[in-house]
Amino acid sequence: MELSDCIERQFSGASQWSEASIEEALRGIPELRELASPLATDPEAGHAYGRNVVYADERIEAIVVHLPPGAATAVHDHGRSVGCAIVLEGRMTNETYRVEASGKARRIETATHEAGQWMRSPAGVVHRMRNDGAERLVSLHVYAPPLRGMRRYDAETER
Repeated sequence: MELSDCIERQFSGASQWSEASIEEALRGIPELRELASPLATDPEAGHAYGRNVVYADERIEAIVVHLPPGAATAVHDHGRSVGCAIVLEGRMTNETYRVEASGKARRIETATHEAGQWMRSPAGVVHRMRNDGAERLVSLHVYAPPLRGMRRYDAETER
């Protein structure tokens, strides 16, 4: 069975999702790593990482993210979406930020997530993902509702 079919089946019941219920639905997909890892795409020219939307409807969006060694996303939020991600390969460094009155983002926390670990993303979180390792980082992210209105932020320089 294809990953998109599994996601459609697991997410067919409810119309509203929380970070916890997204994680629970994803945990119900057997062999998630084997289904999702081959769907990782290389970054397109001019982009730091690969992003492959593997399923989307009016309620949810599922994306396989591939961060090559040394790559990072921009500091961003997810608009009004909530989400959950699982690291499938490699190690993810996730930096959480607080937006200051100046409009710049200041890093407030850094966490590392190994392959097989989950990361929940409540609405309003500002973060950046990095691959500090020598191997590729592949993760699967599901957002509800689908990502719309994401914002990028300039980060304050560390002193």
